[in-house]
Amino acid sequence: MTGDLSKIYKKIGATRATINFLTRCRKFKLIPNGFISKNRISTIKSTQMELRFARIRMREMLNAQHAKLFLLDLDLQVYPNKHLYKFSSEQLIQMQNRSYFTKMGFLNNKFTRLMTKRPDRPKMTFKLDAVLNLSSTELTEEESKVLARGFKFRPTLKELPIRDIIISTEALIKTAKLTQDVATRMRTKVAKEIDRMQDREKRRPTKQNLSTKEWKAVNRLKQDDHRIIIPADKGDKSIVMDYKEKDDFANTEEDASAILEMSTYLDKLEERIEGHIKVDVDPAIAHEKALNTALTKMWKVGRN
Repeated sequence: MTGDLSKIYKKIGATRATINFLTRCRKFKLIPNGFISKNRISTIKSTQMELRFARIRMREMLNAQHAKLFLLDLDLQVYPNKHLYKFSSEQLIQMQNRSYFTKMGFLNNKFTRLMTKRPDRPKMTFKLDAVLNLSSTELTEEESKVLARGFKFRPTLKELPIRDIIISTEALIKTAKLTQDVATRMRTKVAKEIDRMQDREKRRPTKQNLSTKEWKAVNRLKQDDHRIIIPADKGDKSIVMDYKEKDDFANTEEDASAILEMSTYLDKLEERIEGHIKVDVDPAIAHEKALNTALTKMWKVGRN
């Protein structure tokens, strides 16, 4: 028993206000000052560790407030002779609401101060120089941003590819020539996994890493039959070229000769080979012998 009935109602209102405040702080990734310890070591690693522990303390406090609210509701249910209390149920609910809004007024001001001190989210920077457009069509801003993410980037799907999963499963069963029993178990396992993923998406939807405009840019590049996008030989770069038919490759040799006639190309080639010296013997052979001799000596010393 926690005490007077009116106090129980007031505590329920204050506890719900605290839960609301802590939930909003976790949603916006804010940490009240009361959860942060005094910084004794001024290093980046220590600051990161302290913020991590502060988030853990805030989560534990939120769990404790939920447990406190459960106990207060339990005390409210087992309170004897509630109908004989000096205040009616409507008056007790008004006390609870008054306690809730009074506490929320104070916590809202605290939340506003935390939001003003919140550091601005760093804007995502794109390596636009990683996109080389050799096509005759100019790329839009969204298309350049999508291609700047590189070929290793994987966009999150708007919905689960259930149809593709089922088709792949049936194709595997057919090509592997599985028995009826094994195929049935496999289909059951896949169906359970699909149900699990759907339930998880309902509880905690996956965040999209592409905006609506960028998705439109992806679809435009996908449906474009006049351009082709290939990765560069070195580096995570994207090259956009005009799609050429077989007849278009007849002029390749003429284009190469035209490039060689350009003075800028020859000047750059001379700058690259300016410090080179022609040698009669490949020096790599002598380096290989010296390296093998050193390794052999080290192996013998370590063996003894």
